[in-house]
Amino acid sequence: MSLEIGQPDFGSTYATVDDFVAGDYVHTSAASDASVELLHVVNPVAAKPGSDLVVAQPVTFASMHSARRFAAQEDPALSVRLAATVLPQDAAAVPEGMERLPDLTRTVLDVASFERPRALPLVFDILGRAQRSAPATDADLAAVVLTNVDIGLMPHFYLLAADLLRRGYDAVIVNRRSIARAFAAPEQLPLMYAQHGSSHPGLDCFIIERSLLDRFVTNRACVGGGFVMRGLLFNLVAHAERLRILLDAQATFHIGDDAAWATSPYADYEAHNKAEALSVFRSLSADPVKAERLRRFAMQTNENWLPPELLGLPAKQPSLLQPIKSRLRGVLQQVVKGRNAGQPG
Repeated sequence: MSLEIGQPDFGSTYATVDDFVAGDYVHTSAASDASVELLHVVNPVAAKPGSDLVVAQPVTFASMHSARRFAAQEDPALSVRLAATVLPQDAAAVPEGMERLPDLTRTVLDVASFERPRALPLVFDILGRAQRSAPATDADLAAVVLTNVDIGLMPHFYLLAADLLRRGYDAVIVNRRSIARAFAAPEQLPLMYAQHGSSHPGLDCFIIERSLLDRFVTNRACVGGGFVMRGLLFNLVAHAERLRILLDAQATFHIGDDAAWATSPYADYEAHNKAEALSVFRSLSADPVKAERLRRFAMQTNENWLPPELLGLPAKQPSLLQPIKSRLRGVLQQVVKGRNAGQPG
């Protein structure tokens, strides 16, 4: 696919660390004397007994503090702020030593209805609290880090974030690694760090230069549901000049590999988030330049869930065999019903 002037090639946006290093990373120079301020925001909740967050949240908080201490020791020009924003009923979940941003004032139940109501925060409300928090320093580079509250950090995480920002990457997504579900407490962090784990494709850790945030188109996608971060991803595609998604970096981790949000009782939350992601895609596409960036990204990274017409492609035509398949399914259902009717109750 040929590229017009001003249109990036998104073929290398998703990259393993090996490919990233062999590609443009080693050919970029770091502004090593640039000061950096990171505001890392999370959304703690008052986890109920039996929830995975009972174990995960204390590990996350301990890993954040550990990574901040390591950053302060290794990089005096790097300032890290740990912050939380919560619904008022979750105030007790904010740990000591974490800056409390203004509370969230609504949930997804204020904007939509679901079969099983859950008062889940909206991801852009969380990000917005960080966006409106003024930088504490006059650093040369300022960025917001957004992670799910069950994502632990490796000790070098903030050093990695600062290095990438100094090299001109204005938006980075770091995919987590899944480690053993048997881990249960912050005291086990050394072995959590030691376990290699396995890469996971979920988008749950974002490093975003502050200058981008004011230009974002927001939506009402909720945490705890599939596709929650797709609208944020589309904003980064439209606005960031050097976006990278690291697929297998040893930088973050998650205990276990469950995806409770993906189970059928919560399918309507995923459908809601998909619709909200599409709303961002359409809004951004009102600008022809952004529309072309989004189209290129979708085509080059296989966002094949998007409606073809959004990408300027012909709509999918129904298969000529579909009527025959439907008729066969109907006949089979009648046969099975007849057999069951002849069986004793």
